[in-house]
Amino acid sequence: MRIIALAVSQKHQKSGIGANLVAKVEQYAKKKKISILMVNSGIKRTGAHQFYQKQGFFQKGYSFCKKIDA
Repeated sequence: MRIIALAVSQKHQKSGIGANLVAKVEQYAKKKKISILMVNSGIKRTGAHQFYQKQGFFQKGYSFCKKIDA
């Protein structure tokens, strides 16, 4: 299961809102027998990386993008 977007306004960060949202996602995933949660985070968002690691996520790899003229 992939979390597409998770953001908490800066003034409300470190208040438990993000952790509670992740916990709800985990509960839902368990009910649906989903065994893996995934989330992407921009490479420069080191605070977000620390948050996800604190929630039990581990770094699996990197995403790569290529912009082309359409």
